[in-house]
Amino acid sequence: MVHDTADCSTCAFKVKDGKKCPNYIETLWHEEGNSQPRIVKDCAPKRTLLMLQELYNRTFSLQKQVSQAESQVHELNGQFKCLMGAIQYVTESSKVIE
Repeated sequence: MVHDTADCSTCAFKVKDGKKCPNYIETLWHEEGNSQPRIVKDCAPKRTLLMLQELYNRTFSLQKQVSQAESQVHELNGQFKCLMGAIQYVTESSKVIE
């Protein structure tokens, strides 16, 4: 699957001397759940695209970590409710015995 973000046929660098644009770059993007990588052809400063890809990867990793933390908080909340129920039961049981 190809997703071009620029039309290199009208590139000012390419038109000027007929050579490949110095800013032309192809990057592979992998999406979770999709085995087919995306090829993106772009005409932008390479450093910008590399930084964008790094930020994308970090954001994706952070999103997974937040999801895991939410699951742990949900589990801890359930255990806390169970503990509070047990404490309430013990308190009420001790009042009945007295």
